[in-house]
Order: sequence, then structure tokens, then C-alpha cells
Amino acid sequence: MLPNSITKAILGVVILLLIGVLYTIFFGQSQLKDACNKIEEVQTDLVNIKISVNQSLKQIDSVVATLNISESRLNIIRKQVEIMDTKYELSKQQSKSMRDSLKKEVEKQDEELEKMKKELENFK
Repeated sequence: MLPNSITKAILGVVILLLIGVLYTIFFGQSQLKDACNKIEEVQTDLVNIKISVNQSLKQIDSVVATLNISESRLNIIRKQVEIMDTKYELSKQQSKSMRDSLKKEVEKQDEELEKMKKELENFK
């Protein structure tokens, strides 16, 4: 068999190796637990981000719906203004036509009056 000092040296090396392995396993497990905790934190953060994004999407949908309603109202107002403008133009044309007609009537009456004045002068 091996001398007692060599056996002790080998036993010491084996013990040191076992201590190293146990040390690595213990700290590896500790690091693995830390990594798992960080993964859980990230998962929680991702859930919170998902909730926030969903809320933001709902707000965006609400804003878009409001914009659509506003756009519809603007289109209605635009159509009403077009109708009013058309009515105004029609009224303007009717007024011009009536004015022209009245002007012609007045001119006719002026001519008649002039004729009557001439006849009256001729009569005197």
C-alpha cells in the first residue's frame, strides 16, 4: 500500500476537490436562484407592460372614435354650409332677376310717362 503521507496528501486533494465542487454547486445554485428571481421580475414587468399597452390601445381607440365623430360632424357642417351657400346663390340670382324685372318695369313706366308728357304738351 501507499505510504501514510501520500494517502493523506491524496485525501487532502480529494477533500479540496470536494470542497471546490460543493462551493461551485452552492454558489451555482445561488446564482440560479438569483436568475430565477430576475426572470420572475421580468415576467411581472412584462405583464405590467402588457396591461399598460392594452390601456394605451383602448385610449387610442377612444381618441380615434372621437376623431371619427368629429370628422362626421365637420362633414355635416360642411354640407350644411354648402346648402346655405347654394340657397344664398339661388336667392341672389332670384333677387337679381327680380331687380332686373323691376328695373325694366320702371323703365317701361318712365317711357310711358314720357309719352304721356309729350302727348300732354302736344295737347296744349
